[in-house]
Amino acid sequence: MQLNRYPEKTNLFKAMKNYMHWKDIFEYLRNRGVLVSGFSKDDYARVGVNFYFSKETYLDLKQRLDGEINFIKSSRYYIDSEKVDDLKNSISAIVGKNLGNDDTSVVLFDNNDDTWEFEITYTESKPGMIDLLDSTERRIPVKVNTHKSFTSLDFNLESASDHKKVTEILTHIQKENPEVSFALSDIDLEKLDENNKISLFKNFFEMLHSDWELKKINKLKVNRHSKDQKKKLDDLLQGINSALLDGENLIENEFIKTITKKDFHFTMASMRFDNKKTSEYIDFSIEFKSRPVRFEAKILNSGEYEESKDGLIENKKVLNKDLQNSITFDFQNQFFILYKQLLNKQRAEYEELNLTDDLTLDETAASNEIYEDDDAPPS
Repeated sequence: MQLNRYPEKTNLFKAMKNYMHWKDIFEYLRNRGVLVSGFSKDDYARVGVNFYFSKETYLDLKQRLDGEINFIKSSRYYIDSEKVDDLKNSISAIVGKNLGNDDTSVVLFDNNDDTWEFEITYTESKPGMIDLLDSTERRIPVKVNTHKSFTSLDFNLESASDHKKVTEILTHIQKENPEVSFALSDIDLEKLDENNKISLFKNFFEMLHSDWELKKINKLKVNRHSKDQKKKLDDLLQGINSALLDGENLIENEFIKTITKKDFHFTMASMRFDNKKTSEYIDFSIEFKSRPVRFEAKILNSGEYEESKDGLIENKKVLNKDLQNSITFDFQNQFFILYKQLLNKQRAEYEELNLTDDLTLDETAASNEIYEDDDAPPS
């Protein structure tokens, strides 16, 4: 980690107000003998900027700004298990090389249990932002996990640029090694027809999970099948292409049932799961992002139920990183299996009807993405 220059107080105030949780500012100042009681992040930030900062203090603050997020976002690519050796050989060929202006490099690791993984390192620069955030070293561990019928490349997203960087590396090694052949795929909602887009989510809602029980659906996002289609005069959402809906028992909501029978399908769902054996709960989200196009799974909230005189209350608690990964990857595996089942069923139906010209179901290699930051911090 580096500090390019000493930031001005206005930049410190902006960093604390917009990019740090008030509890982090509180703890940061308390460790230096300053106890703050305030009503807003502005109060904590105003005290913070008037505190004396040494170089070490600045670096501590920067570390907190760049530190691990509490809840993990995860993403993955899928690869044919027979092509994993080709992938490993391609990655071996670029180990030790500098792959760009952002000092991108890759390291390969062989584990004791005969598994392997690789780590991508790059420098993320944000020249338009405040001084404290202008240069950060990012590390993206990518785990190669073998399942019964497929192999996945699993990685967490701690920065909005991480998915783009993984895609760049996987694209680069395929271009640089034309003698090896492997195809990568992701869960792509656009490969499913209108009915199967809806079935994918509904099948997941109805699926039995080993340790977790679905209790309710907190939020659903619906999108039009086609944004270019002519709108009917009796359209329930005339002029709207997408909507985020929340409420109790959404899947049973008559409005949801009506619009998904007509022109809309799901692209996101947030669900409450209760642990079958403990008092733990999680709010889990599956979502198809558009900028860049990717499937993302994450835990939004977690904690434990506690009995009180007024009934059950929720005590929020962040699960440890390994447990979050275990839950997230398990749910992703189940979602992918449902996706492949629908995709294969659809392929068979299309072939039976001789609609092979309309098939766009083949797996494709990773490609360059038009990237926009849709995960930027709120203003």
